[in-house]
Amino acid sequence: MIKDTKLIAIDMDETLLTSKKEVPKEFVPLVKRLDSLGVVTTIASGRPLYTLKAMFPDVPLGFICDNGGIVSYKEKLIKQSLLPFRDYHRMIDFVLNQTTGIPILCGLDSAYLPDSAKDFRDYLTYFYKNIESVPDFQNLHIDADKFTVYFPDRDSRKAYDEIFRDAFSQDYTVQVSGDEWIDFMNLGVDKGSAILALGNELNISQNAMMAFGDAENDIPMLKVAKYSYIVANAVPGMKRYAAYVTASNDEGGVTKVLGDLANQLEVENGRHQ
Repeated sequence: MIKDTKLIAIDMDETLLTSKKEVPKEFVPLVKRLDSLGVVTTIASGRPLYTLKAMFPDVPLGFICDNGGIVSYKEKLIKQSLLPFRDYHRMIDFVLNQTTGIPILCGLDSAYLPDSAKDFRDYLTYFYKNIESVPDFQNLHIDADKFTVYFPDRDSRKAYDEIFRDAFSQDYTVQVSGDEWIDFMNLGVDKGSAILALGNELNISQNAMMAFGDAENDIPMLKVAKYSYIVANAVPGMKRYAAYVTASNDEGGVTKVLGDLANQLEVENGRHQ
């Protein structure tokens, strides 16, 4: 029964956020209700920690960031997986010399893109609150937990199938994160391993986990959580990875389930009004 849930992980784009990139107004009050009932809600996103903290100030949330590269809860760093310098330089050279994608190196405090792509900086700031275009991009030497490629033409799946899967998937976790993105992390790093790490920290089993997603990079956490949901607008083929389907992102699919869970727990605890 869903009232057994103790840990919730929620994807952002096309899952929690509306098509206008807005957080549903019911979400934060629901998170606070669930927190008072002993349920931990976690944002599971390709966005970095500094962006998520800015989006949700003073909200009792856990954060799975950069598709699992960092896991944080109550200001405590639970997990971090940094890419070796030589590895992300291999990725940078490959993308710049053999593809039409735009490479972005995801540092712990800022993201970086080459000066040649600086015209995209304003748009990318929505995802990376701190982002810099740099002239010496190929010589960067920073701590980074993710490398990503942005596709302005929204053809990431085609690029993955034709180029990146064969070139990198043997050595790294390579995931399509929607129409515009392909993300690279260390092998074994994904939203599934991240929610397991957080569950281990909080002594919460998979049987008490709930997850929401819409796209390929959500599959690992949907496989982990007992109560796995996709939204009705999920990309084709995702239904087989989830136990349940909720309403679309524009119909408040996530908050409907969270509201039902909060109501059930409040009845069980004699707190429902």
